[in-house]
Amino acid sequence: MSRVEYDEFGLFHENAEEYGLPYDGPPVVARRSVDLGDGRALSVLAWGEASPELVFLHGGAQNAHTWDTVALALRRPIVCLDLPGHGHSDGGRQGALGLAANAEDVAVAVRALAPNAAAVIGMSLGGVTTLALSRVAPELVRAMVLVDVTPGANAEKAAPIVAFINGPESLADFDEILARTIQFNPTRSAASLRRGILHNAVQ
Repeated sequence: MSRVEYDEFGLFHENAEEYGLPYDGPPVVARRSVDLGDGRALSVLAWGEASPELVFLHGGAQNAHTWDTVALALRRPIVCLDLPGHGHSDGGRQGALGLAANAEDVAVAVRALAPNAAAVIGMSLGGVTTLALSRVAPELVRAMVLVDVTPGANAEKAAPIVAFINGPESLADFDEILARTIQFNPTRSAASLRRGILHNAVQ
């Protein structure tokens, strides 16, 4: 498969255009790494230069770029984490990705980068990780916002997501990846899904 040109900080103008947000040039955002003390690290997108006001945790099989459009809209100093085993972060402790262990790793990163954040916002897996974080390190969760976290999740409800994630390990080309992603995400724009693939896929 031929490589698709990709600059992880070069797509923000697309987010802004799609959602009608003002865009006056590339935002101040940097990728940072937090040492977890056991040879692993969590990767973080730090937006702005002031002390972060909010912490964002993405959903399963996603990454910190999930929140790019939100970050552009807020124009506030925030941090968006790559959860263990996602994005640029290393895997979980002893290869496991349990909620309590994930929350302990997230706590290390939040203490290092955003100890005074006013709230933690988590979507799906990030939402239940936020709940776990509130038990592991309640002092770091002054308030929380949960997105797409439903009670009573079971195998039947999760089946479409599991089918998508457990699909082929590789596909013939980028267009095939995009077509499959659109099939499983019919309510999202092709442009947003293309960005998501570029941020998530290994070429």
